[in-house]
Amino acid sequence: MRAMRKAWAWTLVFAIGMGAAAAAEWTKEEQEALLAAIEDYNFGDLEDAIAALSALAKRHPKDARVLRYLALSLSEAGKHTEASRIFAQWKKLVGARFAEDRDALLAYARSLRAADRPKEAAQVLQAWLARKPQDLEARMELGTALVQAGKLKQAQTLWQGLWRQAQAPGLRAAAAYYLAWIAAQRGENEAATRWANKALALDKEGPYGQSAKLLLRTLQGEQGFHGELALGVARTSNVDLLPDIARPQKGKPRSDVFGDARVQLRYQGAHVLAEYVLEAQKYNKRSDYDLIMHIARAGWRTGPWEVAPVLEYVMLARQRLFWGVGLDLNWKRADWDAGYSLRARTFTSAFGPQRVDLRRLGGLVHELHLARSFGAEDQRVTLGVRAHLEQTKGDATHPKTDDFAQVALELGYARTSGAWDASVQLTGWLRSYRRRDLIAGKRRQDRFVFLGGELGRAFGEGARHRVALRVHWQRNDSNFKPPAVPAALDKTFTEWAAGAEWSWRW
Repeated sequence: MRAMRKAWAWTLVFAIGMGAAAAAEWTKEEQEALLAAIEDYNFGDLEDAIAALSALAKRHPKDARVLRYLALSLSEAGKHTEASRIFAQWKKLVGARFAEDRDALLAYARSLRAADRPKEAAQVLQAWLARKPQDLEARMELGTALVQAGKLKQAQTLWQGLWRQAQAPGLRAAAAYYLAWIAAQRGENEAATRWANKALALDKEGPYGQSAKLLLRTLQGEQGFHGELALGVARTSNVDLLPDIARPQKGKPRSDVFGDARVQLRYQGAHVLAEYVLEAQKYNKRSDYDLIMHIARAGWRTGPWEVAPVLEYVMLARQRLFWGVGLDLNWKRADWDAGYSLRARTFTSAFGPQRVDLRRLGGLVHELHLARSFGAEDQRVTLGVRAHLEQTKGDATHPKTDDFAQVALELGYARTSGAWDASVQLTGWLRSYRRRDLIAGKRRQDRFVFLGGELGRAFGEGARHRVALRVHWQRNDSNFKPPAVPAALDKTFTEWAAGAEWSWRW
């Protein structure tokens, strides 16, 4: 039996096209060591094969036989980073012959993917499939690489094709599982549940069935009651950020330290949702800017659509500022997010120590938004546009001069790495008011920019706790500033803030 195995190994050596000249440079002992190492690889003795082939690679670093079998052995042993490096050397050495060696090519792609280089793995597989499009195993490997690289649209198209064409239960289970996973990433929970159940039925005890079972638990876990508590502290350079409501007070400091808190309670059913959010800010020195905001939503969710009536109540300086009712309509599919919100707000008639009548600011608020995200799941770029329209009640002094239209552009970047996450946000908008102000003698126009960043780390069981550092800078430029208007009517401001927050999800 040993002799037959050795003869078979010799046949493999010559079958991969090595010339006599290359073999002549070897000693007899080295050739026997190579045959034994190839035999060890073929029969699964990977550690012995790796040890022998590594020693031979040091003495013959440009021998294609040694590099090929060393890379294959490393790949099957799970040492993918080293395997991908050796495969790259072998590919460079053999040139065009690489494209003909299916086993090595697929192993190379698997190692690249396992070494967290899915884009390179996809390139290798796409080149092979351009010549052999009916290779279902290679297409499955490509689909996995595309999912890992975050190219969900391409991956979905590929897995849908495999689902229609494949007959083998294992391959169909793989397609069903990845289609479920992609749908879950897009928030399409009904489709995700449907595909996951198909994967489980096809591969109940196998890897795709077990993965589908975990995904189903996650999807079910998103239903029911959930909550979040967040507590933070920050320092701001300027508290006077509400020039349309509260005028700056002479002699009082603008910089301050404040604490903020957020409580969010949510119930998610198969189609129904209910949510309550409480947000509060408490300033150390400027209690006239203490803020409390209550928002309650309840509605219906089906597929990519969500419809929810909204009730809101806002207090400033421990007295009512306004209350409002409205409706949110949202649509989300794949990398697109769009929505419309409507609010009808009623402001207080006696705000602050001067009992200022703010009812003129009440009325209807319309907002449209559209956003598109790009990139992998661990690294995303988001581009968005937002249009905002205020239709106020006005009064004799301000006959609709507080009505305005605003267009905003938003750019965001977010990245996660293990327990760490980081994000940057840039927003800019232009605001134009409807009518000429009687006091200023002109129509108000504003230009605003906001730049913020956050660095966070999750910890604890289930990563339910998170600590984040935050910083932002914002500026509003307006034509309502001295000497065009009195200092009391100045609508320009600049502010920066930095702080930290702890949050807990359950």
